[in-house]
Amino acid sequence: VIEKTNGTIASDSVFVVSIDESSARLTFVNEAYRRLTGFDGEVGGTVIESAPMRQLFVNRPAFVSMVLSGHAVRCDLAGVRADGVPYVADTYLSAIRSEEGEVTHILGIQRDRTVEDNLESELHFMAHYDELTQLPNRKLFLEHLDKATRRAARFREKVGVMFLDLDG
Repeated sequence: VIEKTNGTIASDSVFVVSIDESSARLTFVNEAYRRLTGFDGEVGGTVIESAPMRQLFVNRPAFVSMVLSGHAVRCDLAGVRADGVPYVADTYLSAIRSEEGEVTHILGIQRDRTVEDNLESELHFMAHYDELTQLPNRKLFLEHLDKATRRAARFREKVGVMFLDLDG
């Protein structure tokens, strides 16, 4: 399973965690995982010893519980690379079962979304703020005005708008 996954999804980060009664250990990572997280020498260590795995297994135990109970899980996972740079990964988790049907491993596949999220934030800023002054533009003003008038109507309140002509 690992070899097939590693060969077909070479650009995605792939990791495998073995599960037993006493601990969960990281047993496999591909090169894309190393590039995504910046962590290298953690295979064989417990998930608590691995910063990216700690983010998943300690901070998001409900996802792991769902996988262990037989559900596939897809989530966004925010992490911090070894060099301190934050990243966001679209993460898919699935159980690997033994012939007896017991969950023995968790397979994780991650796709780095950091660049997409940064571009989305940049586009949002460009759409709502003046590039030169960094001040909110008319579009953002109208969105806030619409939100305020809807809220005022819902709670039977009033909204006031003041217009200042700075040009003279």
